[in-house]
Amino acid sequence: MRTPQSLGRLLSYQKDKDIHFFTTENGRIRIECFEPAIFRIRIDFGSSIEKKSVCASALSAHLAGAFKETSLGCEFSVESTRIEVDQNARLAFYHIDGRALWVDDPMGCLADGDRISMHKALQTGERFLGLGEKTGPLDKRGRQYENWNTDKFAYHPEDDPLYASIPFYMGLHSGLCYGVWVDETGRSTFNFGASNDRYSMVRTESGSIDCWFFPGATPAEVLFKHSRITGVSELPALWTLGFQQCRYSYYPASELLTLARQFRERRIPCDVLYLDIHYMDEYKVFSWSQERFEPIAAWSEELVKLGFKVVAIIDPGLKKEQGYAPFDEAVSRDLVLTHPDGSAYIGEAWPGECAFPDFDNPEARSWWAESTRNWLLASNGAINGLWTDMNEPAVWGKSIPETLISKTEQGTFAHRHTHNAYGYWMAEATRQGLQQAYPECRPFVLTRAAYSGQQRIGAIWTGDNSSGADHLLLSARMIAGMGLSGLPFCGADVGGFIGEAHPELFGRWMQLGAFSPLFRAHSMIHSRDAEPWSFGEEVEEICRNAIELRYRLLPMIYQAFEAHTRSGIPPLRSLALEHPFEERTYASEFENQFFLGDALLVAPTSLSKGYLKVWLPEGEWFDFYTDAPISAGIHVVELKPNALPVYVRAGRGFAAQNAIAHTGVNASTRELHLYWGSAGSFSVYEDRGEGYGYRSGEILAFVLRWTDDRLEFSPACGTIEPGRFAIFVHGLPEDYVRAGDAPLIREPYRWVEPLSNFDPYYRDVDRSLEIAALARFEVDWDGRAASWVLSR
Repeated sequence: MRTPQSLGRLLSYQKDKDIHFFTTENGRIRIECFEPAIFRIRIDFGSSIEKKSVCASALSAHLAGAFKETSLGCEFSVESTRIEVDQNARLAFYHIDGRALWVDDPMGCLADGDRISMHKALQTGERFLGLGEKTGPLDKRGRQYENWNTDKFAYHPEDDPLYASIPFYMGLHSGLCYGVWVDETGRSTFNFGASNDRYSMVRTESGSIDCWFFPGATPAEVLFKHSRITGVSELPALWTLGFQQCRYSYYPASELLTLARQFRERRIPCDVLYLDIHYMDEYKVFSWSQERFEPIAAWSEELVKLGFKVVAIIDPGLKKEQGYAPFDEAVSRDLVLTHPDGSAYIGEAWPGECAFPDFDNPEARSWWAESTRNWLLASNGAINGLWTDMNEPAVWGKSIPETLISKTEQGTFAHRHTHNAYGYWMAEATRQGLQQAYPECRPFVLTRAAYSGQQRIGAIWTGDNSSGADHLLLSARMIAGMGLSGLPFCGADVGGFIGEAHPELFGRWMQLGAFSPLFRAHSMIHSRDAEPWSFGEEVEEICRNAIELRYRLLPMIYQAFEAHTRSGIPPLRSLALEHPFEERTYASEFENQFFLGDALLVAPTSLSKGYLKVWLPEGEWFDFYTDAPISAGIHVVELKPNALPVYVRAGRGFAAQNAIAHTGVNASTRELHLYWGSAGSFSVYEDRGEGYGYRSGEILAFVLRWTDDRLEFSPACGTIEPGRFAIFVHGLPEDYVRAGDAPLIREPYRWVEPLSNFDPYYRDVDRSLEIAALARFEVDWDGRAASWVLSR
């Protein structure tokens, strides 16, 4: 009987260019330290699989640390972290004040063949966050998860694994934070004290563990360090942040045009319409159905006039068909996944029997990018973005053989060692094709399967969810969890893809989607219509309100994405980012709450009426819709059908605008909303929303600050002229009458419109979601530093 093998005793140590090498009886440990206090740890037992990292950025600034030998082994310190390696090759990371941070359990690291497991002692009260697209509660303590990208149709709220693998988590305990990213594209397992109260465990199946360790004073600092390695998102095109309508499927082209006209006639904002697999000829990638969508110009030109962008699905399966060029080319050039004997793997997907590109192979990625480019150009600009689906890869039967062979830059590997990177590489190659076709445009790629670093490629959604109240709340946690894992541009299918949402649930989900980074409604074939007007007049008004609110908040959301590019902090932020050690953050009543940007707190609910318990963290707050002041603490609030509970923290603010039909329309009003407190500030950022002029300074950026009774604009940065702004001061006492030389205007203000009275007996307009008299003044600003004194 074979038992797991430990690393054994520590035999020797050496240092080479500030890299620490430890040799043990049965293996090796390598530790590198980088600025700013980022650690890379590699552990193997002498027979590891040497794979090049898919996404890890190279850091050149090594930190040597102060090394010394001790009676128990050796130790060295880097900034506020002390690292110990004892005589039994056990690793321990401590805060410089002596508190345990991330410490080996006595079992340490064990090998069972190529299955390597790393065991860490559970700390008192330790919580675990992240791991990307995972079900379950916000805090993953007491659960085990597997990373193996899987086509999980109609997944349940506790199912695992799903479509994406993001092997990064954060640990929190004793007032300390840390992050761990395990760079493993094969199968990995994370046990956070499931069925034991002794250790957490990470297991890989490649003969080694290659991980990065990020100590930090706060989760925000940990995320920043993580972003130094796996990257941040580029600024998305503004149109991708608008409302997106999808269905499996809208066809023929006349139905797509009818849909577009309905949005405009009903005055419901929308930017993006989707084409699912029925636009293709027999579901063959890089093709068009002549019957349904030819000629392309006949429908695409009208969509352009109406202000719509089109995103088309694109699947990896290449139909096995004589004379079908993509299949013939890919197979003849040996660019597909193969069996160990070299023959092409043939599996079944939408087109029937298919070969699958070997996206680990750089030549296959180049071929795919070129094929994508040529198809886009031949389509005369009808397609603006691409949606990579079925890229786990998914085949009928659900399980692709793990013995297939992939050809990488470093040689050949069994598919089981690279499986989780397949969707990542497909999305990356697709992005390259878009960039080659439209070099002046920011590419939009939406993917189902993903790996760490997906944020550098594009957006991700949570796959084939269901139309249930539990999935609405689950989507809020999953999106927040992906944000905690470095993925900022994510969302869930509003209304649920599978099944049919009842009217009240659809309205609530639309309200939640309005605050999500990716705002897309999607529904399945053979189900009822699921457009904003499909559930009756009242729900249509609720949806219009939610979507218009989204467009009004686009300046704030866009600024939050820009902030992410510098900090790694996502636009939608779990309460754990700001209040990681507060018990109520993880309570079942409050774990679905989140911040949008740093000002708004949103409390999701699936209930159409009744009451909801809401927790407001420390500080003073305003009701978003009425400006009613609210103190910190737990509140029971009455639910309104046309608005989710939303609150704004005093001392914060954001930019907004009037509602527009789509992002191709310039807003007529630019608004700045500040929420009164003794002092506060917020940043404002604008650019053209498309193209790359922002990289050379074609922006407008400034800060609005206030202290006591004075408001100040910092000097504007960038070449975009500031112009006119309406400045709204929420919570300003009624006796203030002027801002500088300008009188303060006080008028009613609404973020959402009241619902119509469909019962003729009740004729009064509901003004319960209205600010009775909001103070504002307007300025024409030239970009130089400016200030206004608010006076009584």
